[in-house]
Amino acid sequence: MAGYEGTETRSGKMIFEPILEEGVFRFDCSADDRNAAFPSISFENPKVRDTPLVNVNNFPTYIPSFECVLGQQIVTIEFPPNTSFYGTGEVSGLERTGKRIFTWNTDAWGYGAGTTSLYQSHPWVLAVLPNGEALGVLADTTRRCEIDLRKEANVKLISSSPYPVITFGPFASPVDVLASFSRAVENAKPIPDLDNVPGHKGTELSRTPVEVKSGDWALKVVPWIGGRIISMEHLPSEKEKQQWRIEHLGYDLPENGGLALMARAHLEVAGGGIANRAAEGWRREKRRCDGGGA
Repeated sequence: MAGYEGTETRSGKMIFEPILEEGVFRFDCSADDRNAAFPSISFENPKVRDTPLVNVNNFPTYIPSFECVLGQQIVTIEFPPNTSFYGTGEVSGLERTGKRIFTWNTDAWGYGAGTTSLYQSHPWVLAVLPNGEALGVLADTTRRCEIDLRKEANVKLISSSPYPVITFGPFASPVDVLASFSRAVENAKPIPDLDNVPGHKGTELSRTPVEVKSGDWALKVVPWIGGRIISMEHLPSEKEKQQWRIEHLGYDLPENGGLALMARAHLEVAGGGIANRAAEGWRREKRRCDGGGA
């Protein structure tokens, strides 16, 4: 098992094996590295990380590259252009695209936008792909880890070797990734109804879901259960809104006066008879603006 003391430089594509469930893979630099890795304290059941699935022929969509030099394992995963990144543990800010973070607990009482580590270390990245799918990346190490997201559509992990990298997905949405991740790292339990929680519930604010928006995503988080994300919704772009209006109304509403306000209101209406009545009202308004009367 030469090379662990930093006397050998190695590089190449990581080897992989499926674990846990469909779409989840463990990557190592070599079979020797796999055998030399420390037990997982990320997985609720460490044996799950070390036990490959049998009779599974799935092939990962993204295979990381590695370089081992001077006792450091550098792992790189390349994604399609315009991929955005989230996660990276307890840090300031929501979207992590273009950032560099160090998973090294710090008593950051005066933290700000430039603070790269806070009170908890989680070497985890959530990559949201341009097509709306998502993939999770976990560096399963307790050592100081650098997460470098400064290069476009690129995740770079640097920590003492050896350590495995676990990927979750790509799945259809970020929520699917987080659900798979939770099955690995915790004994996932259903989120209780806010009004049926036993014991002291704290202040009303701590029991109320909070919506956080960043870029094209809106997240709802319940603070009183450790910041658990309960929903993650894609916010349509102006072009997507225009396409929706053309497909569902048959025309694109002009950006003026009451029609523009009604168009924006229509995008917020949740289906059913309300939407149908609103759409009919807008059609009448369009006919009136076009000179065709009511």
